[in-house]
Amino acid sequence: MGTNMTKIDSENHVKGKNVVTGNDIKSYLNYQERQAIIDSWNAISTEKQKYGTILFLKLFELEPRVKSLFTIFDFNEPLEDIIQSPHFRSHAMRFMQSLETGVLMGFDKESCDFLFKSLGSRHHFYDLKSEFLDVIPECILHTIKKGCGNNWSNETADAWKIATKVLCELFREGLETKPKK
Repeated sequence: MGTNMTKIDSENHVKGKNVVTGNDIKSYLNYQERQAIIDSWNAISTEKQKYGTILFLKLFELEPRVKSLFTIFDFNEPLEDIIQSPHFRSHAMRFMQSLETGVLMGFDKESCDFLFKSLGSRHHFYDLKSEFLDVIPECILHTIKKGCGNNWSNETADAWKIATKVLCELFREGLETKPKK
């Protein structure tokens, strides 16, 4: 399968070492939550570009100031032109691939801590405001729900709420940590 065609085999990625066990937390999510996330991710995983664009359009709607961070664009241009630009499409794809990495790792605590703190740290240079992260969970839920259609459930929403809260907190921690030179 190509990068754009990832499907997640729930037997291989949910069962196994990434489990919540007593005080030794290895994953941010329990089995049922991870399964709900995998099932919903599989609904959109073959169209990451499309859903990444949907996510960023929602982000620009909820937090228009984020547009100014994309200095390569002239935001006086029609939005249709902007979302067709290679730079925008590339960033939307990278965002979705990072999210997919969290899903593939089963939201393993150690791996997610490293990945999303590192991503946050890299965004420090773009003058990303911590407050912009407040709308990211809503944007992700909007996007996944759109892809799931009638298969969206309260359990799926609850699982994604936990996952996105964790990812944004880790990203924020990385963002607020002065990057090492």
